[in-house]
Amino acid sequence: MYTGLIRHQGLLAARGAASLLVDCPGLRSSLNFGDSVSVNGVCLTVARLSETGFGADLLPATLEVTTLGTLAIGSRLNLELPLGTGELFGGHLVRGVVDGTVELLAREELPGGALRLSFRLEDWLKQWLVPKGAVCLDGVSLTVQRLDEAVFTTELIPTTQAETNLGTILPSARVNVEADLIVKSVRTVLEGMGYADRVPELAAAVNGLPASKGTGD
Repeated sequence: MYTGLIRHQGLLAARGAASLLVDCPGLRSSLNFGDSVSVNGVCLTVARLSETGFGADLLPATLEVTTLGTLAIGSRLNLELPLGTGELFGGHLVRGVVDGTVELLAREELPGGALRLSFRLEDWLKQWLVPKGAVCLDGVSLTVQRLDEAVFTTELIPTTQAETNLGTILPSARVNVEADLIVKSVRTVLEGMGYADRVPELAAAVNGLPASKGTGD
């Protein structure tokens, strides 16, 4: 389990047909064979260790659903180790199981150095997003600031821009997305009970958030 708080970055050093090599000198000493690592939001297993990083194998499903099979060599990668027992929990619950990818439509600089990112809202994702709820993009825990029929927006403080790859992505780029586990669980239970239309209201209540649309921080 992860939290979506990125404390390490790496570079895509090489890629095979179903594998990749990550260069991450700052994280290398913490890694062992068989460890789990979130790479741009995708939970991977350390299959090989190098002097400055690690290698991982990619399943066909991973290549199909995520961006890991199409990233250019040298791409910046968001890395996170699993949450350890007794560690401070921040962000939100992230499994590292990506649901799909979304396209960045626009980026807008805001007062104070913040950055607003607008993404295309794919039809399959609409059921899982809640205004003011959580969403994980390329492994980063973010808040859904606005939610319309075709677009959803998130906003990044300067620290997030500097410490993750989201601060430099440009329109037309695609990022991995994992919807909030709580919303998914609530929807599954309510659909089984015949109350699917109450998902936004109740999922927001579970998260301690307002159910109506808004534009706050």
